[in-house]
Amino acid sequence: MQLDSRTALPSVETTESAPGGRAGAGSEASPGASPAAAPSASVGGLLGSPASAAAAPPPAGGPTDDPYGLHLLAQNVPSVVSARVDAAVERATTDPRGAHQELVAVYLSPEFPRMPAFTRARVMVNVAASYRALGDLNSARLHFEAALASQALDARQQERALEGLRLVRGGETRPAGASGAAPADPALVAALEARVDAAIARARADAANGHEIIRALYVDPDFPHLNPRVRARILFDHAAAAQLAHHDAEAVSLWEEALGSGLLDVSHQARARDALQLLRRDRDATPRTPELLIASIDGAVALQSDKRAARDMLLRVYRNPGFVALDAHQRGRCLFNLAAAYTSLGEEREARNYWLEALNSGGLDDSHRDRANHHLRRVMPTETPAPG
Repeated sequence: MQLDSRTALPSVETTESAPGGRAGAGSEASPGASPAAAPSASVGGLLGSPASAAAAPPPAGGPTDDPYGLHLLAQNVPSVVSARVDAAVERATTDPRGAHQELVAVYLSPEFPRMPAFTRARVMVNVAASYRALGDLNSARLHFEAALASQALDARQQERALEGLRLVRGGETRPAGASGAAPADPALVAALEARVDAAIARARADAANGHEIIRALYVDPDFPHLNPRVRARILFDHAAAAQLAHHDAEAVSLWEEALGSGLLDVSHQARARDALQLLRRDRDATPRTPELLIASIDGAVALQSDKRAARDMLLRVYRNPGFVALDAHQRGRCLFNLAAAYTSLGEEREARNYWLEALNSGGLDDSHRDRANHHLRRVMPTETPAPG
């Protein structure tokens, strides 16, 4: 892939720690709490962080007296960051490893959350593309999924991320300067579209092989040129077929792709979220009422001193068959705090899964979406792949 030159959550109020920290700080706030109140020690009541250093006076000889410190600050000015990204993209054709390291440096900058959305989108998609160019397809997949879930991408970057993810799933690596989707051939696109109905019918009749039948449509080079409605149908059925074939880990990833694609209508988004929860559901659990589940979420969030117990409580809520009856607000609240608990406990793989699901839940307001993106960024892989 070419590198490139809803429902509010008033009861889950978080307060960030210093942006460079591994995990932000915050807790559920009391109604009417003063904006000037000091930040508490957790996100969603669960995610611990060191005490804020914001109130400490700057040490003598600090950055304001240090020309090198001023140079570092200048590197985060939006116009300078944009120039850095341009330079990294240009460098990718001759030095993909060096370009990757520069892009990751921008991505990990404490100032990244405050950069313009356009710049953040470019960086996220190009970090993913650089991982693909270096042959680390798993890290590329994770970064494309995070970019799609962020809701920071414009239409062009979203299409780049979707195409990059499709190529990664097909096991394809290309030189960093190679283009993404091939030019459309109208005859071939029409032929592919004509195959869709029959292929999906065969897949539904043959659960054991349905995943591979739909996958053949998805990896076809002309897939990006299909009508968006047809692409949405293939993305949805690709995930469903993987789930029916018990490829659970792949199904989770495919559902996240479908939800982040921007192609599903509201009805299919809701069905995708329910299907994703079904993958982790405890089928032997007795369904609980929404009132009981909400009480359990409240109890877990109050457990700031025992994060494992809080995580286990939230996981029982999430896995309960009654979870699907919760409104988007409460589902988002549970997922946000569950991701925070896993992050606090250092379980990065699970943290990534639940931050992605929280971002795709339809239950986070803008503030909590920003916080979720920030915390997800802290648990993403950022190592440079070894040569070879």
